[in-house]
Amino acid sequence: MAPPEAVPPTGASASGVVNQGIFILRPVEEGKKEAVVDDSSLTVRPIIHLFDSQALVLGRSRLTHIRDIELSRQQARVTASASSETVEIAQLSKQQPSYVNGHPLLYPWSRTLMVGDTVCLKKNQHAYILERTTAALVRKPVLAPLDIASAACKKRRTGTLDLQTPSSPPSNSSGAKKKSRQSGQFTPVDLVKQLNIFGSSGKITTPGGV
Repeated sequence: MAPPEAVPPTGASASGVVNQGIFILRPVEEGKKEAVVDDSSLTVRPIIHLFDSQALVLGRSRLTHIRDIELSRQQARVTASASSETVEIAQLSKQQPSYVNGHPLLYPWSRTLMVGDTVCLKKNQHAYILERTTAALVRKPVLAPLDIASAACKKRRTGTLDLQTPSSPPSNSSGAKKKSRQSGQFTPVDLVKQLNIFGSSGKITTPGGV
C-alpha cells in the first residue's frame, strides 16, 4: 500500500516555496523542549505559518499532521494580527481543553499568546512554540501626532527658505527717488551728484565750470 500523499506546510505556494507568515507555531517533540526541523512528511509535524488576520483551526487534520483520534478535528483556532503584533487562541473543543504554558484553556474562552508561549492541543502532547518571524520585524514608520508633524514640516520649510537667496522685488527708482526727496533723505545718486560738485582742488565746481 502506497503511503498517503504528503501535504505541504501552510503558506506553501504551488511551486513549493513557503511564504513566511508574521508568526509561526513551531512543533516540539514529545518530552523535549527543542523544536523539530520543518518537514513536509507525515512522520514529522510541519511548522504552521500564521498570516495577518488569517484564522487557522488546529486539531487532527492534514494541516498539523496529527492522527490522534482522541484529539478533536477542531480543537482550537489561532488568529494573528500584524497591527497589534499579537496572536489570539480560542478554544473550540468542548470535550478536551487545550493548554497554554501548562494552564488549561476551556471552551469558549480565548487568550492572547506571547512570543515564546507553548501551546499543547492535548495535555503534554502536540506542543507548539510561538515564534516571531523576520516578516513581523519589518515595521511601517510611525507617524507623529498632527501638531508635532505640523511643527516639523514648518521647521523644514523655514530651513529650506533660509538656504535660498531671497529674490529682491523689482525696484521702482523713480518712485523711491520721489519718496526719498519728499521725506528729506538723499538717494545714492543724489550723494554722487553732490560729491561731483567738489573738484580735486577742494573748491566748489559746477557742471558748467562757473
